[in-house]
Amino acid sequence: FFFKQKTAYDLGVRLVGSEMCIRDSCMAVPILWLWSRMSISKLEVEVDRDSRRISQGGFVTTSITIRSSSWFPKIWLEAEDTGSLPVSSSGRVFTVGARGVYRWTYKTQIDRRGLYTLGPLQIRATDPFGFFSSTAEFGEPTEILVYPTPPDLPKFDIPSANLPGEGKIRTKTSQVTPSVAGVRNYLPGDSYNRFHWPATARTGRLMVKEFDMDPSSAIWVVVDLDSSVNNLDGDDQIEDTIVMTAATLVKHFNKLNRSVGLISCGQQEAIIEPGRGNAHLSAMMQVLALARSTDAHSYVDVIDRESRRFDRHITFVGVTAGEDSEVLRKITEFRFRGGTAVLLSVLHPGTTNIDSDFDSECVRSKIPRLLVHSLETIATDLTFDNKIRSRSVLNNLSLIHISEPTRRTPISYAVFCLK
Repeated sequence: FFFKQKTAYDLGVRLVGSEMCIRDSCMAVPILWLWSRMSISKLEVEVDRDSRRISQGGFVTTSITIRSSSWFPKIWLEAEDTGSLPVSSSGRVFTVGARGVYRWTYKTQIDRRGLYTLGPLQIRATDPFGFFSSTAEFGEPTEILVYPTPPDLPKFDIPSANLPGEGKIRTKTSQVTPSVAGVRNYLPGDSYNRFHWPATARTGRLMVKEFDMDPSSAIWVVVDLDSSVNNLDGDDQIEDTIVMTAATLVKHFNKLNRSVGLISCGQQEAIIEPGRGNAHLSAMMQVLALARSTDAHSYVDVIDRESRRFDRHITFVGVTAGEDSEVLRKITEFRFRGGTAVLLSVLHPGTTNIDSDFDSECVRSKIPRLLVHSLETIATDLTFDNKIRSRSVLNNLSLIHISEPTRRTPISYAVFCLK
């Protein structure tokens, strides 16, 4: 043991140069290690983010405040805001004086929809020579949900499905409409303008009015993210175009105060019943923000399984990048039951000509088909001019139902066609 220790000591003397140098080095090592440890001690960090839900292309503003309670300055600290963002987060090198405060603010732009995490803040300290380093994390991860930002459609519309008459299905709504359904007991949060004073005076309790949805047909937007049919494996551009097309439609119909629902078959199958309002639109946008393609759910199976939702009072809008004859057959069966259907086909990059056989099959089935060429041309593709080729299909035949179900005498009923 003594021989080994002596040999190592002699080797150190030859390499460093003198015994004094070795003694100084042995003293410097623990000092440098202690420097790196003390540099990240006694720090208080506050991280404030202005929003957790933004639109695609928006900014997240982060304000960071670092306070030191140490009597010694903190020199050459490195700070990095970690996370799963597709862009690099802010990082900087700074110095905090004795019992000092350091603040900075930065903005991060997120250009792709999805759910991301931002944080925690990681602070790293090193000694002046870079021999030792110490790292500490502050704060909790913050989830940032990025909604798609769909364009406006000034010239897009689809025909309503056949509407029932007096026998229409009653659907309650929290919005005030011209159709009063009845009265109920007051609940905290009900608006004062919904009080029904005659019923309140008669019962001795606060009573409010309930309303029905306006008699307009509902629209189902059914999104196809089946990667096995659409050839979406590794193609984020097509996936984003499909999702953005669906987001554009639900935003457009909601803006027109149409009752719109959403079905998405991707990694997570989601169904949102038809409705109206900003809260309803926000729920659909959240589903589309998280939508990802997969081969776990077949588009044909989803349509077949949810076919009970598609009656003759429904308008079916399919958004897909595939040309599956089985899907077209399912949509045709729905149209034969009296409903209205429109198919939106997202073309793959570089596609110049559509499948003539599939297009001819759509024409024979009287299913209007609109083409979306790319993410940038959604607003121009879904315009009135692009529907001229399908107008003859939409207006080829109209069924008109006339009935008088409220009469006490035998009901009169007539059905006729206009060409």
